[in-house]
Amino acid sequence: MTAKKEKAEKESPIQSQADFEQYLNRAEAGEAEAQYEIARVYGMGNKRIGIKPDYKQSLHWVHRAADQQYAEAFNFLGYIYASGLGVDPSEEQAHRYYLQSAQLGSAYAMSNLAWSFFTGTGTETNYEEANFWAKKAVKAGVENAQLLLANLYYHGLGTRKNYKKAFTLFLPFAKQGDRHSQYYIGQCYLLGQGVEESDQDAAFWVSKAAKQGLPEAQTQLGMMLVTGCGIDTDTDAAARWWRKAAKENDETAELMLYYYYIDKSAGNDTKQALKWLRKAAEHGEATAIEELENLGKRAFQEMFGEIMSQQSDTHKKKKH
Repeated sequence: MTAKKEKAEKESPIQSQADFEQYLNRAEAGEAEAQYEIARVYGMGNKRIGIKPDYKQSLHWVHRAADQQYAEAFNFLGYIYASGLGVDPSEEQAHRYYLQSAQLGSAYAMSNLAWSFFTGTGTETNYEEANFWAKKAVKAGVENAQLLLANLYYHGLGTRKNYKKAFTLFLPFAKQGDRHSQYYIGQCYLLGQGVEESDQDAAFWVSKAAKQGLPEAQTQLGMMLVTGCGIDTDTDAAARWWRKAAKENDETAELMLYYYYIDKSAGNDTKQALKWLRKAAEHGEATAIEELENLGKRAFQEMFGEIMSQQSDTHKKKKH
């Protein structure tokens, strides 16, 4: 599942030494917005105007802006505590600041708060709250909140499943190169979720995500190569993708490698097959666990049968 965070804030308007001096004068005069912008410059640094990060100054100015209930100041405080910029990192404190900022109307804080509830960072996971704040952030134009909302619609978390909305929201990110979005768009085409089913389109998007190293996409592409779903059949190529995914401990890919190596067309390499079956079982793949147990039972039964047969032969010899 996608887990991408929004940037802390919008781009800084301070782009030159003259800008900095102007905003510093306004900050010293008590303007909350200027205090917040100066806090950001000190917090992040600005090579263009030769200012190195100064967390003490950053905290000084952001607190002055927060004292005036400036919404974006609380969002930046959340970022400071999430990143540990001059303070001990605290996800709980970051969450509290995001909430305060969102309640004051910061769209960026709404997005950060939604992700916080979605991932359970600094608070308990709460998909209803994630859905509530993500929708508000999307309405306010925060792009990355759309990505979160797409996840919520696709998986039916905090809301009813809505594949059509999920597809619409994922598509721009997929076109921008987000590998998770590419995978979900591929799944939508493969299963006809919110869009007309198309094996060719599914293979196109899953391939893109696989080439960017997404394990679940690599595993899916391998399966599509075996079945010839939207792509030419190539079992050996499928195995190559499964090996890539298996390097990331993808248990489904490990199980597929077991089936690949146990097959006669792949040389029936029992040693390799058992290696991957054990790995899949270790990583919790239910079918692999069951298959390994069945293999163990069959081996025991064969060994027991052999022992009984030997004892029977010995008994017969004694009689003679």
